[in-house]
Amino acid sequence: MEASQVSSYLLSEREQEVLRVLGGPGAVVAFQGLRRHLGLHPEILSRTLRRLERGGYVERTEGGYRLGARAPSLEEHPAPAGVPVLEAHLPPGVSPESIAQGLQGRWLGPLRWQAIRDENTLLQWTSGKGEFRVDLRLGAETLTIEVYAREGSWADAVRAAYALFGHLAGEPRGDLAYFEATPSRAG
Repeated sequence: MEASQVSSYLLSEREQEVLRVLGGPGAVVAFQGLRRHLGLHPEILSRTLRRLERGGYVERTEGGYRLGARAPSLEEHPAPAGVPVLEAHLPPGVSPESIAQGLQGRWLGPLRWQAIRDENTLLQWTSGKGEFRVDLRLGAETLTIEVYAREGSWADAVRAAYALFGHLAGEPRGDLAYFEATPSRAG
């Protein structure tokens, strides 16, 4: 049995759930994003994160938390697939990096910042109560918006996905200068 498998047995169910939410190399998840996703009281989450940090399972960064060197492998628990709602081509001159930089840490209407993952190509937001999540996946020339929704939240999730796209398209301004001028904010 590998050391990473042994270490997962020493973790509480709550600690393992925190690690699953943080899952993925390079993912940085904001404290409030973790709290909303897990539905935990801030003090409980703080204590859990401190224990995981002391054990080397997570690291605190400027933008939130990420998996540490001792985090167990999460390959046994693949993430559920999202439902693609929108796919679009990026306009000439708009880079995926500028989009990620401009949106990282931002709240957008009902969407609360959660995380940036996969080498800054996946941005995630969740609803205030955690009923759904909206993902923005950035490719070299395209973007895809996917939703993950609990039963009864599908319509709200789709509306939020379209609102995110409206924000990206510059409504009501109708331009894309936003991506070049907006500084990033840590969540």
